Amino acid sequence: LLAVYGVTGDTDLRDAALSVGENMLRWQKQSPDIFYHDSRECGWPVLAWLRLHEFTGEARWLDACREVFAFYRDRIKRDGTLLYELPTGMGLFRMGYVDCIAWRAMFFYWERTKDREVKEVLLAALEKVYKASYRVLAGNGWGAYDLFPAWAAYALTGQDRCLEDNYDFAKILLKRNEGMQPLIDVMYFFHELDRRGVLEKMQ
Repeated sequence: LLAVYGVTGDTDLRDAALSVGENMLRWQKQSPDIFYHDSRECGWPVLAWLRLHEFTGEARWLDACREVFAFYRDRIKRDGTLLYELPTGMGLFRMGYVDCIAWRAMFFYWERTKDREVKEVLLAALEKVYKASYRVLAGNGWGAYDLFPAWAAYALTGQDRCLEDNYDFAKILLKRNEGMQPLIDVMYFFHELDRRGVLEKMQ
């Protein structure tokens, strides 16, 4: 909606996008047990609120993002993965689900705000999960083919090892042509490899 509004200037599209964002604010306030059901449920609204902040400059969208960050900051384990109660209809148990969406959203929130505390929490998680091959074996809630954590860890630290430790895994993906969808899972990582002249040598 916002992309088409940006191209056309049609205010109906802008108003519809704002309405969606405001509905998610109500969801966060009125039904937190559902909103924070898992990392995916609240990660995607954060990504949307960041776009609304980009278009409107209104602080309320970043305030809502901060509340999501605070929720996870208070529930992070020492190894950087998430641990909180997930109501499933069959009793309660402790787990995180689709952690990658929430952490991706938190990265873009940090990118917008440069909040030092957010960066520290991100790094606590990313150091544990930036190696894609480790995640495949550990099954810890991150997408098995998601190379975004490796790129994000590199972007936060400037350490080449965050990229280089995933080169062998990236070669496997390219050879098998898997993990290319959704593209956002791999495009930041492969773009950086292309910028370095590494990607062409892998193919």
